Amino acid sequence: MLSILTLFLRGFTFKGFSEQLHNKNLETPSMKVWLIQTQGYSDKMDAYKAGVAAAKEGLGVYVISDNSTWRWVAGAYTTQVDAENIIQDSVLLTKATSCEYEIKSKKINLSADVIEPCRQIFTAVCSAFDKLLNLRVALNNNTLINEIMLELTSLYNTIKSATSVLQTQNSTLKSDLVSAIIYTANQNILSLNDIVSANNDFSMATINTALLKTIFSLDNF
Repeated sequence: MLSILTLFLRGFTFKGFSEQLHNKNLETPSMKVWLIQTQGYSDKMDAYKAGVAAAKEGLGVYVISDNSTWRWVAGAYTTQVDAENIIQDSVLLTKATSCEYEIKSKKINLSADVIEPCRQIFTAVCSAFDKLLNLRVALNNNTLINEIMLELTSLYNTIKSATSVLQTQNSTLKSDLVSAIIYTANQNILSLNDIVSANNDFSMATINTALLKTIFSLDNF
């Protein structure tokens, strides 16, 4: 056990030592996908309407800004080939393109008191993304989805529980970073709720939209 004198000789102060004990680094998730998008909308609502109109074909509905214009994002895929195949098969995507989209991991410094619920949220969100990919494949192939739905429901409940803990803790901490993680969690709670509460009666568009919400909720740090 290091003595207090040894700690001072190594450059620690009481404040610095306290920070070492009570603050920890947490890495945000990284992700790389291929997005399907249509650009050039001058009005956000026009981009959103294009997405809603395409939902009947199973495409996602998500809108993001691109400087002074807006983009409708229709889907996310793990390879460019998969994204291009979807574009070729849809008459509504004749002007769409695929592009690589990467979210890089970042180290964020948090109070040790909130590390565990934050880690639970990030882990569950990433797992939910993978399960949503599996659900999309299963729905497309008309195979059983019961096991996937049970796993998604469990992850949904994990995110809700950890978020409730964070909200309570952050009422005292008032951390902007914790608020950002709560925002990420809430975006996923909302999108997963559309699936887990639907009694297996949901569309491909709902899955694609949930996948997009997951991706962009993580690109928040």
